[in-house]
Amino acid sequence: MQRFLQLRLGCHGLPIPTGRLAGAGHVHRANRVCLACNSGAIGDEKHMYFECTALAPLRQQHADLFTPRTDTMRSFFAQQDHLGVLNYVIDCLNMHRMTIFVKFFFFFVRAACCVLRVALRTCDMHDL
Repeated sequence: MQRFLQLRLGCHGLPIPTGRLAGAGHVHRANRVCLACNSGAIGDEKHMYFECTALAPLRQQHADLFTPRTDTMRSFFAQQDHLGVLNYVIDCLNMHRMTIFVKFFFFFVRAACCVLRVALRTCDMHDL
C-alpha cells in the first residue's frame, strides 16, 4: 500500500515530479526522460504504465487489465479489478526502480574497472 500511496502523492521517484521539485537544479520537462528504457520518452506515469519497454513483461503478466476501453489513465484506474490494478502499479514501481538500480550499478562497476585499468597501466611493476 505504501508504494501505491507514493504514486498517488507524486513521491515515487519518476523523472517528472523529481525534476520539477529539483529546486535550483530544475530540469526542463522535455529532459525528464525515462531512465529505465532509454527511449527518450518523458518519464511520467502514463509512460510507465502503457509504453515503457522495460516494463513490457509486466504488461504481459497483467494483460487482462489492458483492453481498448482502458487505454487512458482515468479508464485504467476506474476498472472493476481494483486489486489487479493495485498489484500492477506496485509491480511497475518496483520493477522500474530495480531496472534503474541495475543500470546504474553496472555503470559504476564499468567505471571502476576503467579506473583500475588506467591505474594498473600507470603504476610501475616494482610498486606491486
